[in-house]
Amino acid sequence: MIKGGGLKKYVITRWTTAYDCTDSIIRCKNALKQILENESQLLNLEIISILRKQNFFRNVKDLRTILLSIKKTIINLKHKSTTLADCFINLVIMATAIKELSQTSNQNFSKECQNVFDKRWKEFNFDYYLLAYFLHSKYRDTDLQINTFRIICEKALSIWKLLGGREKSANELIAQISNYSLKSKPYNFEFVTGIHTVKNWWLMCKQQNNHIQKLALLMASIVPKNNQFENNENENQISNSQNFDSFFNVTDIELQRVLEIEVTVEISLSTEYTDSGEQDFNIESIINKSLERRESSINNITE
Repeated sequence: MIKGGGLKKYVITRWTTAYDCTDSIIRCKNALKQILENESQLLNLEIISILRKQNFFRNVKDLRTILLSIKKTIINLKHKSTTLADCFINLVIMATAIKELSQTSNQNFSKECQNVFDKRWKEFNFDYYLLAYFLHSKYRDTDLQINTFRIICEKALSIWKLLGGREKSANELIAQISNYSLKSKPYNFEFVTGIHTVKNWWLMCKQQNNHIQKLALLMASIVPKNNQFENNENENQISNSQNFDSFFNVTDIELQRVLEIEVTVEISLSTEYTDSGEQDFNIESIINKSLERRESSINNITE
């Protein structure tokens, strides 16, 4: 009797079954070797050739490691409370699992896995994930590279412009983003897991012209649908009431199959605040001025 059952087939439209299949091969490794040595007549020539390959079981084990990350990602993203920040974190976990293969596995196999993931990562638009991760008050800019702050600001202002924000509010938004990153008031209290949610944490941040709060609540309201995560037969469809242009790069079929994201946004952004300045404001100019002020503030703190 093999613990956990015998060999399992996989369903091409169900990602989690691919892990179950590779896991069953590893569990049945000794039994398969015994059949190969003592009762090879039960196997066809193709199966015999595969089982006799030197690195077959090692490669299957490495593949199982990657598929386990994908399976966990799919399961995690099925929760109703899943956000874009959760998607970002799980994709990073997948990337980490692939990179760790280089230390333990066949070099050619690990390199091929890394190349495939790098290609998909570059093709997919992760700026929205990055912004959602940053605006999640549990994470902020934890473990992010220094140069990602500019990317975050650029994406925030591009969204703000689409929402009708003008130059005045855009400058205020970037100043608030900088203060949030530095944990300045009113963003200087910690996110307590199990007590806070992204929504109630941001609602506690009281200030006039609270543009960053509106943006954070908007990003937190964008959630993956949980009804088609594992079904790979349908094409990914994106819908968004705010009409974000090119919200995701939907040409990447493999990542579509992992995420199967459908986006809906329902949040009121009405306000009595009077905005002013150019509607087609210069994003780069605003960010450059903000980064200069931010660097000056950091230097004053460290002196």
